[in-house]
Amino acid sequence: MKVGYIYFYDFDIFSEIDFARKNFDFIEISINKDLSQYNKDYIKKVKEKLNGFETIGHVHWHLDVLNKKEEKIIYDSINILQEWGAKKITLHPSNKNKLLKEDELILKNIKKFKEISSYCHEREIDRKSTRLNSSHIPLSR
Repeated sequence: MKVGYIYFYDFDIFSEIDFARKNFDFIEISINKDLSQYNKDYIKKVKEKLNGFETIGHVHWHLDVLNKKEEKIIYDSINILQEWGAKKITLHPSNKNKLLKEDELILKNIKKFKEISSYCHEREIDRKSTRLNSSHIPLSR
């Protein structure tokens, strides 16, 4: 069994990577939904710091996968995490649309996750390992 460390974006990522490398088997990096800090230089420095250390990506939990306005942020987040070597990415389903019945919401989430999963596969992120966090709504129904 591997044990990992989850990094939240409000701490210094460089010291957190050092801590994770010394004490854990991998790091899960939660990315801020405000992507303005993730310029090319920052992305490169984080990648160099990770230096192949096993990384799991975590798209910000407040991003709504069914919101067209947030879609670009989600895909840009995936691209950044993939640049850092993430082969697995955690996403959260939408639970914000109060106009949809639960069954409709589940179906729309599944459709969107299939689309995102295909995108990840094209970017060489393991489609089978793209984790769907369904703690907000049951996708299993």
